[in-house]
Amino acid sequence: MKKFLLPVLLLALIALALPACSSSDNAQPDPSPVITSGSWKVHLFTDSGNDETSNFTGWTFTFNTNGSVSAIGGGPTASGTWSVRPDDGRTRMKIEFPATSTLAELNNDWVLTGISTSIIELEDDNASSNEVLHFQKK
Repeated sequence: MKKFLLPVLLLALIALALPACSSSDNAQPDPSPVITSGSWKVHLFTDSGNDETSNFTGWTFTFNTNGSVSAIGGGPTASGTWSVRPDDGRTRMKIEFPATSTLAELNNDWVLTGISTSIIELEDDNASSNEVLHFQKK
């Protein structure tokens, strides 16, 4: 009877331990405090491999803690929304401006590939789109 009980107990312990391991264990820290600190400019934007950074010359972006983003200086002031969320071990940053805005080209559910106090690096998760967006601290 003791020989039968030991394997059953081991299996029960293993079964209890498995749910503790998940992809959320690898979640990255929340980048929001960096994103909401100060103003940013587009440092690099490529679409289909074409450098379109100059389309955003003069724009200054402010990401607010309430999920709104405002952009001034490159035309009429534009307002949109932004959010970050973990997704299968990666962090995504969603940016949305109205479709009629000149900034709608930035609309995407970006993958955060790098962040520091002076740069935010994003890219599209579809490698064939060859879209990259980098914001640099002003």
